[in-house]
Amino acid sequence: MKKFLCLPGALTNAKTLNVQLGPIVNELESSKDVSFHFTQGTIEESPPEDIAYWFGTPPHLRFFKYEAGVEPLSILNGLRDFEHDGSPEEAMREFLGNDSAPLRQDVQRMLDDLYRTIEEHGPFYGLIGYSEGATVAATIIVDDLKKRQAKGLEGSSFQCAVFFHGWPPLATEGESTLLLSDDVGELITIPTFHVVGASDPYLIGSMALFSICDSDSAEMFDHGKGHMVPRDSITVKELSERLRSFWAEIDAGS
Repeated sequence: MKKFLCLPGALTNAKTLNVQLGPIVNELESSKDVSFHFTQGTIEESPPEDIAYWFGTPPHLRFFKYEAGVEPLSILNGLRDFEHDGSPEEAMREFLGNDSAPLRQDVQRMLDDLYRTIEEHGPFYGLIGYSEGATVAATIIVDDLKKRQAKGLEGSSFQCAVFFHGWPPLATEGESTLLLSDDVGELITIPTFHVVGASDPYLIGSMALFSICDSDSAEMFDHGKGHMVPRDSITVKELSERLRSFWAEIDAGS
């Protein structure tokens, strides 16, 4: 049985992600060889009233805090309208700078929380993250690889990751906000599956996440829409088939 830890987007919760992924989860669970555990952040924030409906029912949660005075949604709104002709990494670096870096101690607190969840509900075959949840998943993969290497252990605690519209992992040390491939290379060495949308206004973030993953084992699925989890029956069927093939290749090589 393949068990996945699922991490939701900003200002949502485990129940909301369960609804968002519902059609895909139902399709994948029909094979009786996969299961999903949904977790959520612990930092409660109120979404702007005019778009609160977009984030579903409360509680509205984040995984980590931002620096004092930084409004996360203003970052997203700014990136949506940001024009840049360079690489995704150059665009992310130019837009974010270091002003929006989360507090280092809160990133570590977030990781500690997730390790407790993994210890209590794992082990997990892989991680599935949407939006902020994908960034968090990438962050814990990098941290896990680093911890295991320090202990003389090879590989990762996870067989793979599935990212829906994520950004690169958060840096836990140094001056940078995010870990970018033109600085650190292909840091995520486990197989990854990237669900992106050609009409996503934050697509450069997804491409920067793709670039930091092992190019030989990273796969991409473009559903052609925006910053959303696809739910129409045709796309769900195609995506589920691709995921099953992706996992079969991992198992065949292990």
